[in-house]
Amino acid sequence: MKTIFRAVFYLRSNYVNKEGKTPVMLRIYLNNERLSIGSTGIAVQQSQWDSEKERLKGRTTEVLSTNLELDNIQSGLQTIFKKLEMTDAISLERIKSEYLGKKEEVETMMTLFDKHNKDIAKQVGISVSAATFQKYNVCKRHFMTFLQDKYKRSDIRLSELTYIIIHDFDIYLRTVVGQNPNTATKTMKT
Repeated sequence: MKTIFRAVFYLRSNYVNKEGKTPVMLRIYLNNERLSIGSTGIAVQQSQWDSEKERLKGRTTEVLSTNLELDNIQSGLQTIFKKLEMTDAISLERIKSEYLGKKEEVETMMTLFDKHNKDIAKQVGISVSAATFQKYNVCKRHFMTFLQDKYKRSDIRLSELTYIIIHDFDIYLRTVVGQNPNTATKTMKT
């Protein structure tokens, strides 16, 4: 199926700044979904705005400069879309975070463990006990050792994580680590 992506500019008509200008807002569409990104940081005179072309009317230097900025935003979003279209990770949220520079790459199991465990560490004493935090650290350590023993690797990409690897980790916990079935199941849940 062909993926349809587009960026739409519109005016925030219920707001006018001190200079009498209205902010230009940005919304992106991916197939039948839409997501508002917010203000582009550009403000224009409402009377100069052509809502069909989503650009300013006129040929003055200021108008041409503003239209060029809008073109650059649109082409930047298209570039992000083209880059993500080649992967399976294409979504409106991902495009938005890339555009806003908030991309958080979690591509390997160990980076995911690290991020998760840091988030859990912040919650210790608030909504998570120290014992629960310790369980997550033990699970990470067991998984690192498992990867090293079984696959001679220190990390694995999330895209490489298959049912076979998960099954092998379960067997590893029961045999090499020596966990009883209940403990192994709880470690797997963790």
